[in-house]
Amino acid sequence: MNEWLNNIVFRIGDFDITWGNLLAEGLTLAVLLSVYCFILFRFLPVFFAKEAVDKAARDRIRRFLLYCLLLAVFVSIELSAGVDYILYQGTNLTILLSGMLRVLLLIQVARLLDTIASRLLLNIYQEFRQQQDDTVSVYMPQRDRRSTRSMVRNLIYTLALLLIVQVFNINYTLFSVPLKDGSDYQVKVSSLLLAVSIILVAQLINWVLIQIVLYRYYRRRDVDVGRQYAVNRLLIYFIYIAAALIALQSLGINVTLIWGGLAALALGVGLGLQQTFNDLASGIILLFERTVAVGDVVQLDGVVGRVQKIGLRTSVVETRERITLIVPNSKLVTEKIVNWSHADNIARFSVAVGVAYGSDTTRVKNLLLGVAEAHSAVLPEPKPFVRFTDFGSSALNFELFFWSNELFPIENVKSDLRFEIDRAFRENAVIIPFPQHDVWFRNAPDNAE
Repeated sequence: MNEWLNNIVFRIGDFDITWGNLLAEGLTLAVLLSVYCFILFRFLPVFFAKEAVDKAARDRIRRFLLYCLLLAVFVSIELSAGVDYILYQGTNLTILLSGMLRVLLLIQVARLLDTIASRLLLNIYQEFRQQQDDTVSVYMPQRDRRSTRSMVRNLIYTLALLLIVQVFNINYTLFSVPLKDGSDYQVKVSSLLLAVSIILVAQLINWVLIQIVLYRYYRRRDVDVGRQYAVNRLLIYFIYIAAALIALQSLGINVTLIWGGLAALALGVGLGLQQTFNDLASGIILLFERTVAVGDVVQLDGVVGRVQKIGLRTSVVETRERITLIVPNSKLVTEKIVNWSHADNIARFSVAVGVAYGSDTTRVKNLLLGVAEAHSAVLPEPKPFVRFTDFGSSALNFELFFWSNELFPIENVKSDLRFEIDRAFRENAVIIPFPQHDVWFRNAPDNAE
């Protein structure tokens, strides 16, 4: 059997083609054709129907697939027969026919994967977005189609370029740094491309976990917005830090030395930047404890605002005047902060008013309650109530208490209630007095001259 497989069938130049070569090539062609037919007749029709791909895009994908098949056939022939030719030979670079075929195959596979993978990710992403329940709040910044495709394309073509460098063996040294032990630290093309690929993979993992996996989990579990933001931020920090360390390791940098250097640097710099490190530690505490979360309405130094973002060092608070405040995280942790929406989004507010002496207090109470109950921003439960607070110097003082979930624009709600109270009092002849005082003059006795 071995003798038969080694029998020469014909020659191509200096290369002998045996029965074994032909058998191996036949099996390889059968496998390639099977894969091609499966993708063309089974996978692509389902993909086209689900993605609603237009005719031009369908033709382009089929053309890429055909190019991949033809190039794979040529590569398999070259591998099984061992036929190879030198296309170019220089001092530092030799281009072989086999290498050129592999490069062309890599390019076509990259184009095919770029078209299919980006569309699949976008399809899954849009399905989750369309199924979103309006009753469930999900903190998930959306990305447009162009940025998502760019993310996938950058990763695919970077990996293809890395393989091309390996195929042509053009792993040039970009720069070299002499070390104390006499050796040289070198950064090569392949090392740099591998480091970039690791960062891009981390970006893709972040996108898939946050935009698809966690998005679905948040909706199913009805996780509040603040906890979603905290989990997303911590996941992003963890993945990118891990990716950065792996990328540095791929560049030949000893990560343990970096940790040692960072520890020494932190000890020295920490003495001079205590407040900065305090803010960083406070940012981590806020993300874990969530005493203040994204979306909360807080009162800080007498200013009311909504928390828009919590970073590692500072937080962004937007006031009612749409002024952005950059607040150090330590201020949110160590100082007294009024958080109106920490437990829930309902708080009690009040509007004070005075009426003239002699007014019907029962009618005043009923009018105030009627105004509160008619306003859409006032919650029916707990019910609003009126408190007769004091006998003032020139008025009977009342205070209308009500509950509302319109925390941020509550001053507008109070203004609306005051307008309605004034209208209701005018219609019912209830007088709101202005401050007045009676002054008595006592005549002094005449002084004798």
